[in-house]
Amino acid sequence: MTRTLLTGATGLIGSAVLMESLQSDDNAGWLLLVRAKDEAEARLRLISRWQRHVGVARATAFAAQCEIICGDLLAIAENDDPRLDRVTHVLHLAADTSFRSRETNWRVNHDGTLGLARRMAQVATLRRFLHVGTAMICGRDGASRVVHENEFPHAETEHITEYTRSKAATEVALAEHFPDLPLVTVRPSIVAGHTVLGCEPTGSIFWSIRLGDRLGLVSNDPDGGLDVVPHDWTARALLFLLRKPVLRHRRYHLSAGCEGRSSWRDVAAALAGAEGNRAPRDVRSFDVARRDTTMRDSFFRHYDRGDPLAITMYLAQKKYYEFCALDVTFDNKRLLEEGYPPPPPLADYAAVCVQRPAGVSILDLFKDDLHLFQPMPSAA
Repeated sequence: MTRTLLTGATGLIGSAVLMESLQSDDNAGWLLLVRAKDEAEARLRLISRWQRHVGVARATAFAAQCEIICGDLLAIAENDDPRLDRVTHVLHLAADTSFRSRETNWRVNHDGTLGLARRMAQVATLRRFLHVGTAMICGRDGASRVVHENEFPHAETEHITEYTRSKAATEVALAEHFPDLPLVTVRPSIVAGHTVLGCEPTGSIFWSIRLGDRLGLVSNDPDGGLDVVPHDWTARALLFLLRKPVLRHRRYHLSAGCEGRSSWRDVAAALAGAEGNRAPRDVRSFDVARRDTTMRDSFFRHYDRGDPLAITMYLAQKKYYEFCALDVTFDNKRLLEEGYPPPPPLADYAAVCVQRPAGVSILDLFKDDLHLFQPMPSAA
């Protein structure tokens, strides 16, 4: 029986991982690091997140199956809980993905991860330390091409956010300071939606895709592609890489790759079909780097300029358009060669994300990502 320490159990991907594992009854033992004053509060946090996947009753039962360490990632290096010394695997998902705070990005993503590595390097039973980064550490250097795992990180990269900069620096520091750690780094591309549950677990990022469709605007080639993967496929991929006894590489992309990308036009057609009452919108490209009014005028034809939530969503969409403008594809051959199946294209499951839950507005979907963006008093 494995004993896996999981950080980020209340996060979007961490929740999906646990639901995949616990629903499959795979006999894995889970030790969860949860920020809470006691176990009762920790379990309530877990249930609150997991109920969006399986309902309250099953979420409560699943939470009872997991062991919990109440604590903070920043203090884990000094944690002397003896259960940590029996861990066989680590799945490190906890991260500060905020677009607001440079300080917390570095404190959590860099300092917290190195503290965790320092603590787990002392554990004799440890067989794998799976560190989850982001494929977007390529920054603007990856634009308009296929990116391979060994090309990044490197110091000269021009990053779009401090989040990706902190994740790149963490990869470098882990390799430098912990050469004997059984480390494997996994880099998901854009993770949005669920092939079965749609947006019921979370509307994170999928709101941006729907908003791009509503505005009829994209920041790359409409016939280009989106390297997007669903939460459930990503969760199963993480479990696969966590538990496979021997892996050929130390870095993997969890991505759509060249074969699994969906064009904006294909996604627009899928969304139109799901809504059932319109032909696909005409999608046109605009240059998000230029200071023109194309996006602003289109956005505020649909949303109230005086609504703080709408203004925040407008600013958030501008940031996501910057990422989409890179038009980057992340090579996934390493993962496929390990024997893991390719992801479904976004266009294949986009309709499920519209229909589940039905009738939810784009603004309501955006609320799942609201904490990542600082509200502004007026649109730029």
